[in-house]
Amino acid sequence: MLYDSTTTDADEYAELFDSETQRILDSHTPLLTRRRRRGQHDIRHLSDDARQAKQERRRLERRYRRTGAESDRRAYQHASRAARHSIQRSRADNIKEKLDAVSGDVKSIWRTARSLLHTDQKAVCT
Repeated sequence: MLYDSTTTDADEYAELFDSETQRILDSHTPLLTRRRRRGQHDIRHLSDDARQAKQERRRLERRYRRTGAESDRRAYQHASRAARHSIQRSRADNIKEKLDAVSGDVKSIWRTARSLLHTDQKAVCT
């Protein structure tokens, strides 16, 4: 009901109008939420060294695929190993930093552990 004879205040009427509009919209087009997974190639938490190692690995991979030379293959494999170790070290350091930042507070430690384990993915409204 949009009109209420007992409502005389403009703020109350605006709140009534807002709630009725929201109710009508929810009945016709309910809000849907979806979970969006982060990709495997997420580099937000990597160090600069790890990012550069990934770039170098990809550059050498393209060269090897273009030339097919044995020396390029060996260089690509070496860069792959170095990038993998750099990425693993960077991710481990990031996890350690996050846990060290909340040390001493058990509730915060569990909250951080849950976020690190990807159990609380962000909902995306559609």
